[in-house]
Formats: sequence, structure tokens, C-alpha cells
Amino acid sequence: MPDGRVTELIRSANGPVRDLAFSPDGSWITWSHPGIGRSLRQIKLARIKDRHIVDVTNGRFEDENPVFTRDGRYLAFLSWRGFDPVYDVHTGDLSFPLGCRPYLVPLSSATPSPFALNPEGRPAAGGLDPWRTGAAGRPAR
Repeated sequence: MPDGRVTELIRSANGPVRDLAFSPDGSWITWSHPGIGRSLRQIKLARIKDRHIVDVTNGRFEDENPVFTRDGRYLAFLSWRGFDPVYDVHTGDLSFPLGCRPYLVPLSSATPSPFALNPEGRPAAGGLDPWRTGAAGRPAR
């Protein structure tokens, strides 16, 4: 807190919180909060000035490693929620090797999804253009 005192924000009977991260402007903090069970975790977010806590995820999955983007507009985290089994020929059993994926949450309703289509199309020049080619038609590096 601004006066140097340490204040408890939240506690859990299910284990310690982990993966703490501050927003770029220092006004928000996020973490992975332990849920019921051995590995269930949820992402929480708190505004530091008034200690208002928001549940980003609901605790049904193993959500971890939340971080703010550099511009502070999004929260990215990893979540183990894919249950697509793959047959393992070595053990003769099923495994779930592709279960963890990254997720991105806009932190304001006014922030557009970075994955949404832009009705005006891509910009003609400037910015990162992965389709721009270099010599001999190879992608530029």
C-alpha cells in the first residue's frame, strides 16, 4: 500500500496463491488462485486502490501464469482445458498432450478483440505484415 503497510487482500484454505503479476501502471494485480481439488486454479484480478476483486475465470480448469500485456489492455494466461485424447502407441493408453493453450482476455468492454476481423481490412503499409516477402519470394525476416 502507498503508506508502506502490508495488507491481506485475499486468502484461501486450498493452498497458496501463485504467479503474481502487476499491470504496467501498477494499479492492478493478478494471480492464480487455488481451487478445490489437487490442480484446479482460477485467475483473479484486483484493483489495488479499493481492493475490488474480479474473478476472471470460474475455477473449473487449471488456469495459471496470468500476465498483463505491455499496453495493459489484455490479460493473457495459460489454461489446461483441452480434453482431446491421443492414442499412445508405446503404452497402449490415451494421453492428453495438447491440453494447455494460451487465452487472452480484453480488460475493457471498449477494447476490441485482437482476433476479430477488421471491416476496413489490413493496413496497406506499416506495422507487422507477415505476408510481406523479401528476396526470391521468401518471407522477410
